[in-house]
Amino acid sequence: MADSISNKRPSESDQALEGEGPAKKQKTGAPTFSDVKSMVHLIVGPENYAETFTVHKEVVCHYSPFLAKAFDDVATYQKRSTNPRALKLLIQWLYSQNITVKQLEGEWKSNASNADEDEALVELWILAKDWEIPALQNKTLKAIDDIYKKCKLCPCLCIPAAFRATLPGSPLRQYLVSLYVRCNDPSRTFYSNDPSHSGLPRDFLPEVINYLGKKLQHAQEIHDVSDFFQQVEQ
Repeated sequence: MADSISNKRPSESDQALEGEGPAKKQKTGAPTFSDVKSMVHLIVGPENYAETFTVHKEVVCHYSPFLAKAFDDVATYQKRSTNPRALKLLIQWLYSQNITVKQLEGEWKSNASNADEDEALVELWILAKDWEIPALQNKTLKAIDDIYKKCKLCPCLCIPAAFRATLPGSPLRQYLVSLYVRCNDPSRTFYSNDPSHSGLPRDFLPEVINYLGKKLQHAQEIHDVSDFFQQVEQ
């Protein structure tokens, strides 16, 4: 079932692989909660496992120009392809301007839950892109980069999902390619039996080659995660 808001509203298919141009204008400051009674409903996940989240209309519309337009005359929006874990993080950010990342709390330890959290962060970045919240995209990418700086591992298992949901030139793609090159020797790992590398998408290698070509052509600047941030209009 396609994503929908009532009968006729922009759907996920309209957004998923659209060009990633300049960020839409986003309101600054915090919502005033002048209308605490108006609530809207966000439904995510496959139809048989969908979850519904109820949030203040003023809050979600304050930070998301896309949802502000979507909720102009209806109170429910469905996005079936989104994992509820990503929306939980988005709602956390809406109300606190922060997200909880367990891998950044205390000493980092390798376990299965780390991959789930990595995937949730990639899904959150994509959701923030679709709903035109560049500040959250930047917050999310900074969290991914902070995890890398702490554990020195590239979240390779997230790369296929990131490439499926974005187009060439996407800041998320560019960042993951940059991170992959920093963490690995591409001449070896593309032929590795490591399962985390075997599932890399076919269009990932050309982007790695392109990145390395530019790196050879120009002196490599110091890595700064802000190079991949979205522009937030003030």
